[in-house]
Amino acid sequence: MRKISQVVGAVVLACIMQSSFADDLGQDMEMIAKNYDIFQNTQNPAQAVDALSAMQQAVLDAKKSIPMTLIGEPDHSPKVQQYQKGLDDLNAELTQTVAMVKAGHLQQAREQAIPVINQIKKTNHQKFR
Repeated sequence: MRKISQVVGAVVLACIMQSSFADDLGQDMEMIAKNYDIFQNTQNPAQAVDALSAMQQAVLDAKKSIPMTLIGEPDHSPKVQQYQKGLDDLNAELTQTVAMVKAGHLQQAREQAIPVINQIKKTNHQKFR
C-alpha cells in the first residue's frame, strides 16, 4: 500500500510540474505575441526596440521549458533539439532586427523580419503545438 501511495504521489508531482512548465511556456509565448504585435504596429523606433527586446527575453525563457507535445522526450532528442533550434532561429532574427531598428531602419526591419518571423512561427507551431 505504501508503494502505491509513493507512486501516486510521484505521478501527481510530475503532472503538477508539467503543468507548471506549460504555464510558463504559455506565458512566454503570450509575451512574444503581444510584443510582436507592438513591433508590427509602432512607428516609434524606441518602442520597437523595447518590444523586440522583450520578445528576446521571452524566447530565452521559453528555452528553459518544452511544449507538452515533447514531455517525456530526452533533452538531447532530435525533437527537443528542433524545438530549441526554432527558438534559436527566432532569437537570431530578433537580434538582426534590433540592429536594423537601432540603425534607423524601422520600416526596412519590419519588411524584412515579419515574413521570416511568421515563417518561424508557422513551422514551429505545426511541429510542436
